[in-house]
Parts: sequence; C-alpha cells; structure tokens
Amino acid sequence: MCGIVGYVGRDEALPIVLEGLRRLEYRGYDSAGVAVLDGSLTVVKRAGKLAELVAALDEYGHPAGTVAMGHTRWATHGAPTDRNAHPHLDCSGTVSVIHNGIIENFQQLRARLEKDDHTLTSETDTELVAHLIEERLREGESLVEAVRSTVKELEGAYSLVVLSSEEPGLLIGVKVASPLVVGVGEGEMILASDIPAVLERTSTVIPVDEGRIVEVRADGATFTDFDGNPANPESWSGAWTRTGASSWTTSGSPMTSCARSTRCSWSPVAPPITQDSWRSTRSNTGPACRSRSTSRASSATGTRFSGLTPSPSRSRSRARRSTHSRRPVMRAARARASWPSRTRSGHRWLARQTA
Repeated sequence: MCGIVGYVGRDEALPIVLEGLRRLEYRGYDSAGVAVLDGSLTVVKRAGKLAELVAALDEYGHPAGTVAMGHTRWATHGAPTDRNAHPHLDCSGTVSVIHNGIIENFQQLRARLEKDDHTLTSETDTELVAHLIEERLREGESLVEAVRSTVKELEGAYSLVVLSSEEPGLLIGVKVASPLVVGVGEGEMILASDIPAVLERTSTVIPVDEGRIVEVRADGATFTDFDGNPANPESWSGAWTRTGASSWTTSGSPMTSCARSTRCSWSPVAPPITQDSWRSTRSNTGPACRSRSTSRASSATGTRFSGLTPSPSRSRSRARRSTHSRRPVMRAARARASWPSRTRSGHRWLARQTA
C-alpha cells in the first residue's frame, strides 16, 4: 500500500515530508516523489527507494516552500519507472495529485481524456485525476469544487491528496475506502496515509471518515461530504506508544472540539513524542475509525475475535494427507482459525462482531 504525506505550515515543508515518507517505508514501495509549492510547482520523482529521490533532490536542489506533498508508490497500473512515479500533473502543470488505491474505471476515463486531446505522460490511473480536475477548473470551479466534481466520476477504493499552484496554502484530501488521517500541529497541518508519518510533529490525529473531503490549511481543516455538507470528525490526542510491528495505542481520548464547528484549529495537548513512540493501534475505537481494522480494535479493547473455526473433520483429513509431518498442516489449520475466512459467511461473522 502506498505512502502519502502532505504538509502545510510555517516551516520548510520538504524535510518534513521526506521524514514522513521514511516513517511509512514499512508499507513497501518501488518509487517515490515529491511536489513542493514555492511560487511555482516543483515535482521530483524517481523509481527505487527514497535514497534515489534524495540523490535527485541533491542534484536538482531542495525547493524551500512551506507547502508540499510526497508519495511512495507500489506499482499497480504501469511499471515502477520515473515516469509512472507520483506526483502527477495536469496539462498546465499547475495541479498535482498523489493517490493510494485503484481507480477501477480508469480505462474508460483515459479513453475519454485522450479523445479530448489531453496529453497523458504515464500509464497510471492517478494521472487521470489531475486531468479531470483540470477540466473542472477550466469551467470556473474552485479547486475544492473541482475535486468534489471529479470524485463523483471515480469508481474504486482510493485516497487522494491534491495541490495546486493557483490556490497556494491549501491541500485537499479525499478518502474512499483507503486510510487517510490529518495531523494537527501548532500553525501546521499534515495529511498522511498512516499515523506514524505525523507523530514527529504532533500527537493530535483526526481519522478522515469514509466519503469525506478535507481542506487543509496551516490554521485548520474543513471537513465535508461529497455533496458539500459539513461533516464533524472526531480527533484523538494522547501519548502514542509503539506496541508492535503493526499496532499502536494512545493514552488519550476523543476530543470534542470539532463537534462544535466544521472548521477547527487545535494544538497538541499531549506530552512530547519521542523517536521510539511513533508506531501504533488505538486503545479505543470510535465510529470514525472502526473500519480501519477489527483486529487492531480487538487487541486494544481486550476482545479476542477468534474467527471461524474450520471443521475438525476437515482439519483431520488434511492432516492425514501430509506425507511428512502433521505439524505444518495443523499450524495452517490453527492460522485459519485465527481470522475470519474470506468467504461470504466470514464476512457475515465479521459484520456481527463490528455491529
């Protein structure tokens, strides 16, 4: 799964974005890139690891803007090349997009854009989003209106971050079935695909709810649904502590500031974060984040979801078929019993547990 980091604030953005991407390297990736807004929009991207990107920045020069976004890509549409790495631009070079997930109707959209004489330079589904936004901007819509119109054309599971040199100081995030969080700092905001990316700067985190658009500025964030109606998210603040390779916990609790206003600005209220306290699974699961992972919620609340247990006779028959040892087969059976089966009945079981 790709890594996303976006920053808007008072400090130089590029080092913050690069550090956030380093904290997301555990997700796996095959290319990386950044877009920095410093009067004009500068995009640098390379296939390979972050070291390749940093080397390219050292050669090109480090843009000094206070608004930037970065991405680590795991190739889906198109090979892992410089050309296919994110961010992607529109025809004018003023709109930049990074993306996690898959746009399922990208072939139809690509055919339409090519028919309308758009110049597409990559094989990715992500680039199409930048050109769709470009069309809406030509019609006179604002950036957030253009994003809102565009996402109604997209099918799939994705999260997006959009940046435009025509509206500096603004990052726009979109969440559809792919994780996205907002880190709330003092005079700065961070968009990211996972919590570790923001913890060097802040311990206050807002999970973006499903089907939401967030406008992020240095002084706060505005949350709306796809129709433009205000949405009230729930933020979490506390001392985040690493508890495992893929789990996190916080001693804090939900804040209610955002329930009173859809445009809010917070500052951290938790103790300082150390280098060792960056990874996480929350100790309490509210409705804003229950969709993240049932297993994470269960480990925090003390509830163990054991899943569907395979039929004993089926396990025994499989064990008897082993010509070398029963142990590998039984270990596999126990592993299957630990999680819900990828079957229709398994999904029904999971729905009952999370209802």
